[in-house]
Amino acid sequence: MRTDISIEQADARQCRIGGDLAKITRVDDTFIVVNSTGIPFLLSEHEFNGHVQTGFVSFDAPQQVRAVVPSLSPDDHYQVEYWKPYLTAMDRENYPGSVAVRERVIHAVSLRHAAGKPAPKPSTLYNYYRRYLAAGRSVLAVVNSTQKPSEVRANPALIALFSEVMDDHYLKPTGALSLLRCHQIMQKNFNELSSNKAHPLASEKMISRSQFYNWANHLLLSPKDLSKKLSNKERTVMRRKAVQKFKLDQILERVEVDAATINIGLLDDDGNYLGAPLVYAMIDCYSRSIIGLHVQVGGGERSSSVLHLYRQMLAPNQEAEQYGCENDWPMCGIPSTLVSDSGPGFSSHQVSAFLSQVHIADIKAEVRKPWKKPFVERFFQTCRTQLFSTLNGYVGKRKDQKELDINMKDAACMTLRQFREILIRYIVDDYHQRPHRGLNEHGAGSLTPYQVWKSQARFVPSNIPANAEQFHYIKGVVETRKLQREGVSANGITYQSDELDAVVKEYGLQYPVPCTVLVDDEDVGSVTVLFNDKGVKLIVPAKEDFDHLTGKSVHEYKTWKNSAASQQAISELGQQIPVDETPVHQAANAQKPRKKAKAHNRKTNIDAIQEQAGLMTEMGEADYFDPAANSTTHNDDVFDADDDEEGYESV
Repeated sequence: MRTDISIEQADARQCRIGGDLAKITRVDDTFIVVNSTGIPFLLSEHEFNGHVQTGFVSFDAPQQVRAVVPSLSPDDHYQVEYWKPYLTAMDRENYPGSVAVRERVIHAVSLRHAAGKPAPKPSTLYNYYRRYLAAGRSVLAVVNSTQKPSEVRANPALIALFSEVMDDHYLKPTGALSLLRCHQIMQKNFNELSSNKAHPLASEKMISRSQFYNWANHLLLSPKDLSKKLSNKERTVMRRKAVQKFKLDQILERVEVDAATINIGLLDDDGNYLGAPLVYAMIDCYSRSIIGLHVQVGGGERSSSVLHLYRQMLAPNQEAEQYGCENDWPMCGIPSTLVSDSGPGFSSHQVSAFLSQVHIADIKAEVRKPWKKPFVERFFQTCRTQLFSTLNGYVGKRKDQKELDINMKDAACMTLRQFREILIRYIVDDYHQRPHRGLNEHGAGSLTPYQVWKSQARFVPSNIPANAEQFHYIKGVVETRKLQREGVSANGITYQSDELDAVVKEYGLQYPVPCTVLVDDEDVGSVTVLFNDKGVKLIVPAKEDFDHLTGKSVHEYKTWKNSAASQQAISELGQQIPVDETPVHQAANAQKPRKKAKAHNRKTNIDAIQEQAGLMTEMGEADYFDPAANSTTHNDDVFDADDDEEGYESV
């Protein structure tokens, strides 16, 4: 709730007084409030600030929330119009329990709004007012005509017989009998049981058919019991019906993240087929702005990709400038609540350690329940409609995975670089600048995600930690490795540099040297090596093909490597073989089925998360190695004579 409200002199602003719409105007140090009934009253500056602190006076934008309006009878409408002026007037009084105050309110309101209608008694008004406060100042909850169903007064044995018959013959998805047939079965069972004089039903009377129907339709069968008659699909549809709306007060209050596979085949810069992209998105639910975006090819969800996505919340995104967008991308900040699914990438120890370091509360949505993350799911649907369906090579949603792969491969014509640029331009220059129906009441208005974010960012702090710089290097997985003479290996790539040799030489280390390595599956051009005991780290490039590997993911690297091997085989055989028909290429692109995640099947390993968090802290606090600053006596015994003859690239 915002408490930094600033109202200029003679400036009338719309607000809410106890949930009721009103207008407030400032004159010197006094605030004039006019409520929806037209009655003005005064507030001092001290009283105004106190009401803002307690939430009695609020300036929340009502267009952000669409209330769920239940169906009302004509009598309900009449009761709402009748009681609302009385209850809101009572809410403005300092001593609403006083009989004199109630009589004064009744007299004033009846003259203004209830002319010709009988006035309530003071005791009745006070009872309604207490119910009004208990319902969160909701007039509708006070006057709603829904009555509590009457209780069942019957022998427990008779109720047990009813439940047994309904469970066996009525409450099941297939083969259920009608209520009439169930009543006949209950009558038959009752006659058999009551014939035994020792049975509790011997002295009871069987319920009538109408009473049986009343028990089944209104009294004894709960919605949970009736759901047993539904199929799994019908039960899922019933569960996902929205019964309330999210009420958000500011940006960064709730942020949702998810990943979606887009059925469009992509190529690398050399024309090799990479497969379908997996797009990660992070959306602010209040403004509908996209805070982060990442595109991955090959395989399922990876923690490296999730870390690339989460890292974007620590600073404004620079990709808009990189791709020449017309607008900027200022969205960033630490959210109060982060909602994600339970996929392997979002649930990894590395991701959990990162979130604990930046103090973010992570909520896991239930498996196979996308309606638990409605904002990000709706964003992906919007992207499919407005963007992906317009791209050449997009094949839409298909049920047959084999047919889908073939169609995507045949239709592939766009490179990964082009797809990423088009997606970024769409987010920055189109989606953020387009009026959003969820931000405008009844779909009428011109508010855009960009406008809402910019207006809110002036009042809501981003809460980015002061040591955010140390998190910028966290793009992948922190692992413990051993440094050999030829370097350190990861993903089948060897990393070595002159600086790495200099560290070993400087501190007199013996091979193999234990170290911590930051491996980024989304950029295999280099790794970060940390010598834990020495408190130094350095970036080590790939020993071979550094220029080609920089910015490439593991999947892109393997595709390029397999393509090169295939071309070499073609030159040796002297026969043209399409690269996509070679066994090694097919094996590289074969996607192994991943076991579907089940709800609550993962146990949080606190020790592993704390270990990853500790390694991240060490990596962030370590200093980069500077050979010029560390000119101490070297220990040359650990080097061969030819170690210094071979030079390596450095970054």
